[in-house]
Amino acid sequence: MRSHVVILLSLFFIAAAPYKKDHYRKVKNTSFTRGEHLTYYAHYGFITAAEGEVILDENISSVNGRPCYKVDVFGKTTKFFDVIAKVRNHWGTYIDTTSIIPQKFYRYIDEGSYKRNEIMEYDHEHDSLFVHTLDLETRELKRTDPYAVKDNIQDVLSGFYYLRTVDFSNLSVGELISIDGFYKNKAFDFKVRYEGKDVIKTKLGKIKALKISPVMPKNSVFDGENSIHLWLSDDENKIPLRVKTEMFIGSIKLDILTAEGLKSPLNKV
Repeated sequence: MRSHVVILLSLFFIAAAPYKKDHYRKVKNTSFTRGEHLTYYAHYGFITAAEGEVILDENISSVNGRPCYKVDVFGKTTKFFDVIAKVRNHWGTYIDTTSIIPQKFYRYIDEGSYKRNEIMEYDHEHDSLFVHTLDLETRELKRTDPYAVKDNIQDVLSGFYYLRTVDFSNLSVGELISIDGFYKNKAFDFKVRYEGKDVIKTKLGKIKALKISPVMPKNSVFDGENSIHLWLSDDENKIPLRVKTEMFIGSIKLDILTAEGLKSPLNKV
């Protein structure tokens, strides 16, 4: 009898306890996994201007008590372009494996005279984030007051990985995808237009592709609203195959060179 009373009381207190809502969404991801490694080269006219690689770490990291994918992006100009404008950039993010939102973001920018080291830390439970910036003279980290942000806010890298989880088969040509983002201490509504299907020739062969275009606001770098076009592989991976940008200084094209550790085979023609 006594044991029955204990069980009943336990059930009562469990039922009466305040319910804590799980603030993390659940995103189905069949597109990428640990160990994915992509390399690219960029053309300015007929000249190879830069090289880049995107590395999804083979290990799962823990940030804010959550399992995360660690992604690092490295970009650098070639020796020829180093004379004109030397660039050595490193971007990175820790992406929550369940919700595909960032737990931490960092970027180390070295573009000639312009240098910036920055870390963003997210508190999704309270819809806020902090930005830490390294003072290059004192070598001290300066932290901002918390920024209030929306649920499921993305940085520029994690937002792209979230885009890879989108089911494009349900989209019509011209339809927009909206993503809440945060960059350079500012929240923004990032929109991507689906432009349909294509087939492109790459170093990996002819591959079926999905063509999309970020809707660009007016700025002093890119030439018009539709100045960037991106081709993703039309398969489960949705890896970026090509990026073409129209800038006021001319056109730059980024093409894939190698792809290793893909979750699924590429949809080649």
